[in-house]
Amino acid sequence: MQNRLSHEELDARVKELEAEALKQQGLEEALHEFEQKWRALMEEQTAKLKKEILERRRAEKKIRDLKAELAKRVEERTADLEKAIKEHRNLDSMKYSFLSSVSQEFRAPLTSIRSFSEILLEYEDEDPEMQREFLHIINTESERLSRLVNDLLDLTQIEAGMMVYRDSAMELEEAIRETARIQFQSLCQKSLRLLLDFPPELPYVMADRERVKQVIANLLHNAISFSLNGGEISISAEVADNKDTGDPTEWILVAVSDQGLGIEEKDFEVIFEKYTPGSADTLAEKPKGAGLGLPICKEIITHYGGNIWVESTKNDGTTFFFTLPIAAPSFQESTVEAHV
Repeated sequence: MQNRLSHEELDARVKELEAEALKQQGLEEALHEFEQKWRALMEEQTAKLKKEILERRRAEKKIRDLKAELAKRVEERTADLEKAIKEHRNLDSMKYSFLSSVSQEFRAPLTSIRSFSEILLEYEDEDPEMQREFLHIINTESERLSRLVNDLLDLTQIEAGMMVYRDSAMELEEAIRETARIQFQSLCQKSLRLLLDFPPELPYVMADRERVKQVIANLLHNAISFSLNGGEISISAEVADNKDTGDPTEWILVAVSDQGLGIEEKDFEVIFEKYTPGSADTLAEKPKGAGLGLPICKEIITHYGGNIWVESTKNDGTTFFFTLPIAAPSFQESTVEAHV
């Protein structure tokens, strides 16, 4: 019975087995805990990596979008710059043509003035009638030079934003009649009839009297220049009917019409642009002028919020229209009382 274990040995063996079992259980629990921590760490790292990948993809997409937007902006900016360069070159070309035209406009009257002055000085015994004719030519060419210089000065003021306006309530009919009287000699030279048509008690307008006369003078001068001998020119004014437009401002509409050469429709806007002679270049008989009058007229009229436009048929006359604001009733009454 020597192979049998004693109770003490059995207890010791059982305790050893129990200790090993507890140790194994502890190892298993530790391994399980490690596996859980490892899985949690892997899930955390995987989520972090997915988030980083997603953020990277978003960043890459944003970069692609920014690159596309930048490329688009560069393309648009390049197109704008090319357009600006083209417009600048066109403007330079127009200014060069304009300066050439102005040079010619200065040269022609100066040549006439000098030539006829020399004749008058050299030939004192010239026929008095002929002398009078020469003096008339000198006077006409001097006025032409004066008008050109004034237009150039006005254009300079416009571009510098320094155009001066001295507004007051003014009688438009009186300004038109006064301007027409100044042009009387030019009308007579071409045997032109001038018709004036105004309603009774035409309201006053709020504007600079001299600037308004300048507009009327330019339009009347153009009408005379483009009219054929023996034709007719008319100037009318009336209170504009703007009921359909809903415009609360009251306006006076002025029309200057002639029976002259007319203007092609494609030139209706061009003739109001600076440095552009407009349709005058296409005419067989181009009237004298540097093409400054209409742009200056547009500047003056638009300054008062009015409009200026043209209606014409080639070889069948032209009508220029413009509008000016009627003075407020208080100004109307005070101006009428001042005249009384």
